[in-house]
Amino acid sequence: MAHEIPELLGLDRLGERSWSVQPSCATTGDGLEPGLDWLLEETKKLRKLKKSQKSQNQTSAAIRT
Repeated sequence: MAHEIPELLGLDRLGERSWSVQPSCATTGDGLEPGLDWLLEETKKLRKLKKSQKSQNQTSAAIRT
């Protein structure tokens, strides 16, 4: 059943976006920490990528002027 969730949600159609399906229980909190850890790591990667792209854009703009 768990392997069907991404297909049912259409996650495979998101292109290059990162996603993860984490089994969890809202009432007991089971599985929440690994899911939040994954989210934190993905956020860090995205921020690092955006910072790198911004730096490259600023360098390119400085070269053109």
